[in-house]
Amino acid sequence: MKQKIYVNGILVGEIEITGDVEKDLKLIRDYLTAKGIQREVTMAQAMYRQALSFCRAANHVYKQDLQKAPRNVPSMVPFVVNSAFS
Repeated sequence: MKQKIYVNGILVGEIEITGDVEKDLKLIRDYLTAKGIQREVTMAQAMYRQALSFCRAANHVYKQDLQKAPRNVPSMVPFVVNSAFS
């Protein structure tokens, strides 16, 4: 099975994957290294990206379920949790 590889939203290639997550991650890293586009991510960058992802999730829940009437009240908990994590 082929897996498309994106870097910053840009398609950079495709590789054949095995279905084993660890092996596939190594294949992707090796591919990116061979292409010269593998880069190290600092702990601060990784933390920022995770915070941004939680922020986007909270924003999505807010816009879809809480901003407009009728509100989907059970969505309040995922909104609060994602907001706190962001």
